[in-house]
Amino acid sequence: MTRHIPTLFEGRRVRISQWLVVAIVLLALVIDGVDVALLSFVTPLIVRDWGVDQVLFAPALAAAVVGMALGASAGGWLGDRYGRKPVLVLSTLSFGMATAVASMAEGVGSLTVLRFLSGLGFGAATPTGFALVAEWLPARFRPRAIGLLTISAPLGGLLGAALTLAFLPALGWRGCFILCGCVTIMLGLVMLAWLPESISYLFQRNRFAKAQAEMRRIAGIEIPEDAMQAAEPDESATTSSGRPSIFTRELLRLNLGAQVTFFAIGFVIYAVSSWLPTVLTTAGLSLADAIRGALFSSILAILGALVSVSLIDIWGSRKMLLITILASFVFFLAIFIILFTGAALHHEGVKWLLFLSIGLSGGTTGGATSTMYSVLAFGYPLDRRATGLGFGVMAARTGGLVTILASGFLLRMGGPEAAPYFMAILIALAVAAVAAFIIDRHIPAAQLQSRGGCTQ
Repeated sequence: MTRHIPTLFEGRRVRISQWLVVAIVLLALVIDGVDVALLSFVTPLIVRDWGVDQVLFAPALAAAVVGMALGASAGGWLGDRYGRKPVLVLSTLSFGMATAVASMAEGVGSLTVLRFLSGLGFGAATPTGFALVAEWLPARFRPRAIGLLTISAPLGGLLGAALTLAFLPALGWRGCFILCGCVTIMLGLVMLAWLPESISYLFQRNRFAKAQAEMRRIAGIEIPEDAMQAAEPDESATTSSGRPSIFTRELLRLNLGAQVTFFAIGFVIYAVSSWLPTVLTTAGLSLADAIRGALFSSILAILGALVSVSLIDIWGSRKMLLITILASFVFFLAIFIILFTGAALHHEGVKWLLFLSIGLSGGTTGGATSTMYSVLAFGYPLDRRATGLGFGVMAARTGGLVTILASGFLLRMGGPEAAPYFMAILIALAVAAVAAFIIDRHIPAAQLQSRGGCTQ
């Protein structure tokens, strides 16, 4: 029965309250992005204050990524089982409190534990937030909303840089952690008071009166009386304990293809965000040029995510995914060739061609990420959507963790040209392109206006 509820939205005007659900979840994820980026911005100050070596600080930087991977997997499953709103609210409050308490850390060990806890909260918030937004919008708007949510991490990084510059002189690094944590906690309380629960979850628990009230409050829709009946469990989609599972034969190709694609894309994105400035400066460019290249990549990643969700309607998700992955391959190859020849050091025009290639690579990888989130929101059944999204996010974070652990070694092997580093990126993109063909639940081209997809 729950797979018919979202069809009530089709053909109706989307109300402001529905878009407000999107805005609140987006704000929570953006603040998460600020929180994740904050440590990297203040690391030099902490290292100086504590008198520790930067190498010994690496566990604190990696702890949040490990927490995000585990939190995404557990959070998606918990959201489907216990409700998406409580998991989203608790995860937001938990990473807010962990961030605020991090201001009192006195050593790398305690900071590492607190960053891990922050990562757990952020990881759990992502799949439950995506799933909740997807459920409260018609199918024709769902990819655009998912695209908006995917810009939260790069947008949070940009805002984090701006806020750090603005508040660091007055508050210090400890004050910045307190400010970020308190803002997050306040938003969590707003979410607790206003955010609606998943309609599918309410119906699975036979809480029909609550579901009716939420539909009236948010969407202004009355659920028909003949829909007020308990959902019939899909026996082919349940485990031996009777609970819905994503590990079924019908979802095998989606599980395999999506996780491999997400892992590969996550590897590439973290390779750029974590190591690109080092690669550029090692190749002979100035620190200012390295920062400029990273900025171009972040800005175009946001634009790429927004553009891709509009083009999915025209091309469908498989073609969109292949175009963005193959374009990324070309742009990263161009970056390597320019750095290998050293032409950017001697010709200003070539240097700007390098910046353009870096920016476009960010745009295409951002577009690929946005497309993959839309595929998961479309492909997984509604009652298992948060679990499926969490599984995908975990794969992406795992790819990022592998990058953090391996890229330093690859750069050390490659010298100033960083050939092994770029070779790993190109191989990851080739793997992602192949995995896109494994997925059998792509969004079809030019059909979102007329149908809700297989997950309804």
